[in-house]
Amino acid sequence: MLEIERMRAEVTSERQSPSGPVSLGMLASVAERLIPALVLQVQASFPDIRLRVREGFSAQVEAWLASGEVDLGIFNTARAARRGAFEPLFSSPLLLVGPPNAQLNSVEPLRVLEGRGLILPATGNNIRRTVEEACARIHVMPQVIFELDSIHSIRRLVAAGVGWSLLPEHAVIEQAANGQLKVARIREPALIQHILLAPTRRWQPSSAAKAVMRIVREVGRAVA
Repeated sequence: MLEIERMRAEVTSERQSPSGPVSLGMLASVAERLIPALVLQVQASFPDIRLRVREGFSAQVEAWLASGEVDLGIFNTARAARRGAFEPLFSSPLLLVGPPNAQLNSVEPLRVLEGRGLILPATGNNIRRTVEEACARIHVMPQVIFELDSIHSIRRLVAAGVGWSLLPEHAVIEQAANGQLKVARIREPALIQHILLAPTRRWQPSSAAKAVMRIVREVGRAVA
């Protein structure tokens, strides 16, 4: 049904401004930063586009793209994107995140995780995988005390002093600025998350989907 609706909208949009439904799956942490500006710009530039947004973790967004449940997806990876497969949107370092009274330097080595109780997403999540692989390379065993598939809940537990976490800068920049959380950049090694944009491969992007992709690029550059 959704595919038929897209086809009808595409035929119409060939004669006029892009219109019709566009479904966008994105990381919840990225949605917090992108959604207000994205929605306002889509409404202003293409009022006949009906934008539908689904939030999830990276693996969910990639699954939605593969199945065609969304037209466009924004997800992350710790590895550089394969040329032509995905489009880099921006990069975000993983930061050590602690409660507001934490004693942290502005930059800390990854080895500082030793002995700290960590609150991380579940096994298989890209952030979790990045942390575990980096720790294994320097022979540090991360002590995970809670697993949560919610960036919002992780931030709240860390702010309450329950434990520590490693989260992308874009997910904690506001909380760090207003004093709710204390953060430190990680070095030895630095941990970077690459935020990527991609269309589904189940069909060619409609003119409406292409229009939304252009706006996502603009908004992504502005908040990076």
